[in-house]
Amino acid sequence: MRGWDLRAYRKTPTVLFAHNYDELPIARATNIRAEEGKLVALASFVPADIYPFAETVFQMLRLKFLNAASVGFRPLKWMYNEERRGIDFEKQELLEY
Repeated sequence: MRGWDLRAYRKTPTVLFAHNYDELPIARATNIRAEEGKLVALASFVPADIYPFAETVFQMLRLKFLNAASVGFRPLKWMYNEERRGIDFEKQELLEY
């Protein structure tokens, strides 16, 4: 995955559930990087005694009831792709995942 600007994200590596900006983070990202065309990170979840909801999300991931993630980002450079009738992002800033 090319074009990721991770500089600001690395200062506050926020992991949110369902892009909910009104709630506390459920984890912080560690070792985030682009690898073999993918954005990769490990998540360190908030302990259960501090934030039980974060533990619920962690357990649902561990037991494979949840198995996907998505990113929130700010587009920096993009171009419209006429062939597929969509936007190709060339440079973007990661805000959260």
